[in-house]
Amino acid sequence: MKAIIFLADGFETAEALLTKDLLERANIKCDLCSVTDNIRVNSSQKVEIYCDNMIKSIDFDEYDCLILPGGSIGVEGFYKSKKLQLGLINANNNGKLIAAICAAPAYLGSIKLLNNRAFTCFPGFEKGITKGIYKNDRVVVDANLITAKAMGVTVEFSKEIITYLKDSITANEVLDKVYYAKIEKELAN
Repeated sequence: MKAIIFLADGFETAEALLTKDLLERANIKCDLCSVTDNIRVNSSQKVEIYCDNMIKSIDFDEYDCLILPGGSIGVEGFYKSKKLQLGLINANNNGKLIAAICAAPAYLGSIKLLNNRAFTCFPGFEKGITKGIYKNDRVVVDANLITAKAMGVTVEFSKEIITYLKDSITANEVLDKVYYAKIEKELAN
């Protein structure tokens, strides 16, 4: 299994890096890919990241999952990449997993990947997605599409990606190892 996270300047740090961390813990190789002309990108929190590759040199067919973190400024960078748009449309047509969080589902809506599909996103971004079916949920899974509301649900977002690519046992084991599920249980008591 192999995933790729697309980054542009202004991406949301935790949404990208925590997702990568949790997927790697599930033995899902996860590359970071710049959609800019620079191998380095800066998050909205001013964290500089050296990506594994740049979009101009990747082959979308090598990946089982394509991931878009949010950060409204970072998402604006997605609109500048025709290769990203075409790669996502082709991946969707081939049933590959596409996952987007926070403001990123708005980009998927703009390229018509949310037409007649259930989704969630950061509050307010759903207004521009007129052909999708908005759900006010933390994470929404609709066939090969996973969307999530915001940075605060990144662990749940990642869990759904792991469950889709591997299984729920693996996803739960990863969350147990980082003590997430145990904390949830303690809070419930």
